[in-house]
Amino acid sequence: RVVDGIDGAFVTIDRNRNGFLPIVDHRLANAGSSSPERRVRPNQSQPKLKQGTWLPVQVVRPECGNKSARLTQELSFPSLYVVFYPHRTGIAVSKKISDRGELVRLEHLGREALNRVGLENALRKAAAGGLMFRTLSQNVTEALLIADIQRVMAQWEFVRSELLQPQVMRCLHRGQPNPVGWIQQWL
Repeated sequence: RVVDGIDGAFVTIDRNRNGFLPIVDHRLANAGSSSPERRVRPNQSQPKLKQGTWLPVQVVRPECGNKSARLTQELSFPSLYVVFYPHRTGIAVSKKISDRGELVRLEHLGREALNRVGLENALRKAAAGGLMFRTLSQNVTEALLIADIQRVMAQWEFVRSELLQPQVMRCLHRGQPNPVGWIQQWL
């Protein structure tokens, strides 16, 4: 259900639950734009969404009280050490890692890891996919980082294959349960 006054749409994400998708987050907003942010400027025309349109979305903020869950179409696959973004390119490192040697090591490791899993060529051709090393990745062994990257890539491959199936409402991927997330943050 598209609501003009608030520049967004309420998307059914479960049989009896809706989530809010701001129009500025809609990936069609700047189709063909080279801008990595893909945000709509106020004077640009906004995409015309219609009721019944099938959209793959990700919950970025769960529902709280009487507020609906916040949704986005900018998919991300976070893990302990990295975050994979299928619709972005490049390798980034957390700003909290200030050691220049560690920054270079992680960027180099990211390129090597993409080569090892056979993605670098696919990324160049499709101009899609990027990694961001989280703060916890600092001083972590290469083997653990590569395993983490392979895990998030496997998650994306599964979701991508499911997106090619008939367009029906279903959950394609769930993040880790909250207790595991709390433990990861604490560590």
